[in-house]
Amino acid sequence: MDRHIPSSALAAEPQPQSSHLQVPPPQETSPGSLSLTRLPSQASRCPLIPCYSKINPSCLHSQTLFLVQKNVLVLLCVFLEAQHCEWVNFDSSAYCVSSTMKNWQESRDDCIQKGADLVIINSQEEQHFLLQFERFVWIGLTDSTAEGEWKWVDGTPMNERCIHIFKPNGGTNENCGEVKRIFSTNSWNDEECSMKHSWICEKRVSP
Repeated sequence: MDRHIPSSALAAEPQPQSSHLQVPPPQETSPGSLSLTRLPSQASRCPLIPCYSKINPSCLHSQTLFLVQKNVLVLLCVFLEAQHCEWVNFDSSAYCVSSTMKNWQESRDDCIQKGADLVIINSQEEQHFLLQFERFVWIGLTDSTAEGEWKWVDGTPMNERCIHIFKPNGGTNENCGEVKRIFSTNSWNDEECSMKHSWICEKRVSP
């Protein structure tokens, strides 16, 4: 059935696009159809990506589209800072730094979910590259399996060349590695794994 479109609607000037979601007024729908009727308050803080105007789920990033029956389409934008991460390439790896804080294991779990792992620092060049992030962060170093035997998350032992920048002093209470004093000589530190810090994920991007 053809619907009459008011001439006023055709003449309306387009509104400038906003960087946040705009919620149209509720619309009546026929049985079995869906409409956008309300938006949870969390969504008002979420940035809108360009292709979102088409409501294309494949375009969504840090946003989840929930289709709810009963004639309602609820667009719930859940901005998860822990998952929002800009990858930066260096050498043969890509890195991202979280903008929230978690304990060491939670941080590693987040990296694994991204197809990565906590960063393994293999060289002075890599260490220097990571200094740009200027945060206290978890790295993929732990002696939780055997006290005093510090290993990276891939199972390899810590390189002896790292000893001059890593001075573990927490004994059995501090079993996870962090980059703490970024601009000092001893920039690595052992910390209680239950402490909450930001973290750096790393994934290989080339052989």
